[in-house]
Amino acid sequence: MAQFVANTVIAASILAIVALGFGLIYRVVHFFNFAHGALYTLGAYATLVLHHTVGMPFLLSAMSGVLLVAGVGWAMDLAIYRPIRRRSANTFTPMIASLGVLVVVTNQVALAWGDETRALRTGPVVEGIEMLGARVTGSQVVTVVICVCLYGLATWLMLCTKAGEVARAVACQPDLAAVVGIQSQRAISFVFLVGSALAAIAGVLVGLDTDLTPAMGWQALLMAVVAVVVGGAGDLRGVALGAILVAAIRNASVMVLPAQWQDAIVFGLLILFLLSRPQGILGGRSVRLKT
Repeated sequence: MAQFVANTVIAASILAIVALGFGLIYRVVHFFNFAHGALYTLGAYATLVLHHTVGMPFLLSAMSGVLLVAGVGWAMDLAIYRPIRRRSANTFTPMIASLGVLVVVTNQVALAWGDETRALRTGPVVEGIEMLGARVTGSQVVTVVICVCLYGLATWLMLCTKAGEVARAVACQPDLAAVVGIQSQRAISFVFLVGSALAAIAGVLVGLDTDLTPAMGWQALLMAVVAVVVGGAGDLRGVALGAILVAAIRNASVMVLPAQWQDAIVFGLLILFLLSRPQGILGGRSVRLKT
């Protein structure tokens, strides 16, 4: 039981970081940005290149990779999603465009670095330490601590800063925000920068704990979508709750069923929530963005 709890907390921490960035973007632009999975992959591979190929220290490589991916997410919104918003208020169009971005980036990463599994860590694999009856590694402990810190930082940014106040205004009442002179594009750029950075951080942390593959963003994206829908995209607490619930179900399922049933059970939960409570556990009424 101790190991089950530890594995659930570790998996929920990674998933919560991905889902947090995904949920922040969805809360403002009101479409599923599937390219979030591509940014997750780029964060890991950018750090890999800077650290192993360029020779930069790991911490500097990770910080540079996160900043680079944040810039990519911001540029992606300006180059792709903003022209779409100017031409149509239909949220289906940018969602399909984001799916295309995810496919293109995944294939480009595979062409550049191959389909083989790569390792981001440089030191030898060591045995985990025992904590409260469970075995965990140092990188897993760091992941949990970073997740808690990022949630605190995201809460502060959204509730206690001018940029967060503007983003919440655009998310809740975009038409009224435009009437009072708030520029929605600034709020959208802000959440794309923050959300993309969170995706990159999660990719780096996963690369330290396991390994990298070009398709790693797909799995993270799918689980993040379930966590956001189940928890409620409009509430940071809901996203965290959804991540914990998804991680617990995935870890509990392997105790009684083969591992290949993990995703089927999680998406069964998604269907159940879509039928019974589509706004999620803590979610409220969604608002459609118009520009």
